[in-house]
Amino acid sequence: MTPAPHRVPGELFDAMAAGLGGPQSLRLLASAEHSRRLALVHAVTRAAQDTGGATAAEARRAWEVLAAAQRRDPDRAAAVLTHPAAGPALVRLLVRLDRLRDGTAGAAAPRPSLSWFTALAAAAAVRSGLPERLRWTPDGPWVTLPSVGHAHVPGAGADGHGPV
Repeated sequence: MTPAPHRVPGELFDAMAAGLGGPQSLRLLASAEHSRRLALVHAVTRAAQDTGGATAAEARRAWEVLAAAQRRDPDRAAAVLTHPAAGPALVRLLVRLDRLRDGTAGAAAPRPSLSWFTALAAAAAVRSGLPERLRWTPDGPWVTLPSVGHAHVPGAGADGHGPV
């Protein structure tokens, strides 16, 4: 899962700046956004690794599943990573992990939940047909798999109930 460099030919840049560009510009922009999401996934994984413990282990497992889904079916894995909710959620998680890592989160700050990150990996596994099993404690009774759907799971959640 290595992001590729992106180059915009001058004439395409001019067309996009004028509000034109057509399918070629859309493909280029989509590819760049996918690369940005891959970079975010990598950054989240590295930041979680730096915090250690269960956070690092959960992030490593999610990374492994995301990478396997990418190898199995890159288009379907990309559909999960480029889901509209994925980018902002990854940025929020990265900020929380960075604050924890650099000490600006405060001494009493809890470890950030990786439930959304693990759900992202689970969604990629489902979409790519990867026979993987992941367990995590969701943040509440609703379990969302980005680009797949969501379900209400009574008794699940971070409020002391079990994992899904």
